[in-house]
Amino acid sequence: MKMPSDYEQGYERARALDPDVAANYIAHTRIGDPEADALAEQLSALEPEEAHRLIEIGTVCEPAPGTESVVLANSLLNAAPLLVGITERPARRKLVKYVYTVARALIGKTLADQLEYPRRPTFGVLLWLRLQGRFQRVLTRLFPSRVRDSNFNKFTQLLEISTFDEAGISYRLPDSVYAEESNKW
Repeated sequence: MKMPSDYEQGYERARALDPDVAANYIAHTRIGDPEADALAEQLSALEPEEAHRLIEIGTVCEPAPGTESVVLANSLLNAAPLLVGITERPARRKLVKYVYTVARALIGKTLADQLEYPRRPTFGVLLWLRLQGRFQRVLTRLFPSRVRDSNFNKFTQLLEISTFDEAGISYRLPDSVYAEESNKW
């Protein structure tokens, strides 16, 4: 089976770094490829250095996000407050700013710039997020009613909402481009 043409240029660059890993990585674009199935099993046993190398090569193989990817990624992040029930404009803006900052820190500057995320400093964001998580767990035990409205809890609600099992996935599309005007889908 032939590789999708979007991957050809990146694959050639990645092959120069490590031909075997590039070939295994690109195998995921071919449905039913036994190498891709074997690769999925091997990923869980990788050492951190090997995983970073695979990510580096995979990133080189991947085509740059297109217009549709940019629109979809930004729409999802802007719809985040509505998913957790925040409807007031100032509160929505505050949570969207927080979500963009964390997303930028998680995916890195290069991909965030390609997805046209707003530029924000991310130094220490992930460390701060981990510390907030620990602090929130302690506060939840001590004062359960006071922590319900924190940005951290709203963000973790978003993460919980975004992890579906197969039965929870809906393939319906929204009926409006704007999240505020869209019916529940």
